[in-house]
Amino acid sequence: AVMEVFHMYAVFVTHQDDINMAFKVVRSCSIPMIIFTGIGMAASARLLKILSVEDKLSLKKKDSQDIPISDIIQRALFIGTFGVIVFSFVFNYMLQYQAAYQSSVAILERSSREIVSSYVEVGTRGKKSGDSSGGIIGFTRDINSIHVGNTGFYDIVDEDGSVVSGVHKGQTLPRKDIEYITDILGSKGDTSRLFDESAVIRADQIRKGRYLITAIPTEEAYLNCYIWGYETGLADILLFTVVYVLILFLIHRIVVQKIQDVNESLGRITNGDLNEVVNVRSSLEFTSLSNDINKTVDSLKGYIDAAKKKMEEELTFAYTIQNSALPKNFEFTGHDEFEVFAMMDPAKEVGGDFYDFFFVTGNRLALVIADVSGKGIPAALFMMRAKTAVRSLAETGRSPREIISTANNELCDGNDAGMFVTVWLGILDLKTGLMTCSNAGHEYPVIMHEGGEYEYLRDKHGMPLGAMEDSPANEYEVAVMPGDRIFVYTDGVPEAINNEEKQYGEQRLLNILNTNREKTMKELLPIVRKDVLDFADGAAQFDDITMLGFHLMRYYG
Repeated sequence: AVMEVFHMYAVFVTHQDDINMAFKVVRSCSIPMIIFTGIGMAASARLLKILSVEDKLSLKKKDSQDIPISDIIQRALFIGTFGVIVFSFVFNYMLQYQAAYQSSVAILERSSREIVSSYVEVGTRGKKSGDSSGGIIGFTRDINSIHVGNTGFYDIVDEDGSVVSGVHKGQTLPRKDIEYITDILGSKGDTSRLFDESAVIRADQIRKGRYLITAIPTEEAYLNCYIWGYETGLADILLFTVVYVLILFLIHRIVVQKIQDVNESLGRITNGDLNEVVNVRSSLEFTSLSNDINKTVDSLKGYIDAAKKKMEEELTFAYTIQNSALPKNFEFTGHDEFEVFAMMDPAKEVGGDFYDFFFVTGNRLALVIADVSGKGIPAALFMMRAKTAVRSLAETGRSPREIISTANNELCDGNDAGMFVTVWLGILDLKTGLMTCSNAGHEYPVIMHEGGEYEYLRDKHGMPLGAMEDSPANEYEVAVMPGDRIFVYTDGVPEAINNEEKQYGEQRLLNILNTNREKTMKELLPIVRKDVLDFADGAAQFDDITMLGFHLMRYYG
């Protein structure tokens, strides 16, 4: 709009026959407007990019995989749109330039024809002597009525360079200009400098040795072309800005934003939310993509359900095998002098805890409880290996220290997974009541002597089995009298947590044991388990819960 005002003013001054002023107005006003419009276009594009929250303002070169699709589209759109507009401008400017030249040529031809038709020579001396040379030039009509454009001029020049009539009458052209005039004789027009002024020039021969020169200054000849160029340049920049920003905005809304919506849904799916539904249906392509992703997720859910069902079946089978490996017969035929009872609740389908009780030699009864690091299938496999090693070594009649040391080295061999197991082992002589024990990093046992209360036996711990080869094992003895009770457990009991993330603790374990100290082991262990579950109050089970209780009622024999 501003450029149109300047253009109207330029036309006004043109009609006032001041072409130079018109050209200066257009040139001085148009160029700054084009420059500031270009700066505004660049600033608008930058602002749009920043508002799209995609510009990281980083000058570091990125790999192609790290470049957003919006940047790629933006570059391609900028180059393509800018190239088309520049090509269109150059092509049309060339056409306008040629049209301006042809218009000037037509004006020169018309003016030259009028001047020539009005031109006469009056040879006064020729009338008297018959010699027409040196005649006086005249015109059959007022030459002022003939215009060479608005600011153009004409001159009649002799071959010696002297101007005998016209704007520059009395001046003399240099020899090179005379040669130039003779060279363009017969041409429609040529652009060059004459009388120190750039112009479109036409030369016609009036008679031998005399020429008519008509010229239009280039500023007048190409004024409309220049005005068109400035206006069109500004319009092209505005058009480029509008098209560029509009298309970029549409691409962001129609393509980039929808891709981001799809990616957000995919992010939730990959984070485990398989109930997420991709619902981007702004076009046929995105509808098809959404449907394909949803079908893939449905298929994946089907595969997961099938795998989960199969895994549950296999875990149930594994639990059955593991549970069958633990002794369930708590009645020893011919031995009514003691009571033993145990139970295990794995945190998962299978666990890493185990208990065991068996006779070794004669009247010596072995009691074992252990806790493997970790949970699940790996812990269950390592548990079976540890249980087999401890029992097979104990059945050879070795002492607890020897059993623990040898079993440790066996479990260290090939233990690439770095697993370990804590073990408490006690071997009781039922005739004497002497129990030899070894603690390999396990929880403190709890002992209640006849007439007393349950209390922790703060025994000395050794290294867990499988943690370090050739680690030393400790051994100690405990005198078990008739009426004494022994309670051993894994850390799943005192370290059970509730919804407030508080632990069950050792003191609460002692309290529940002493509250029910007259109960049989078969009655006591379920009471402890219930108290632990009541404390957890629905919180997920932290670890396997395993307990073993022993009550010596009388010596054997």
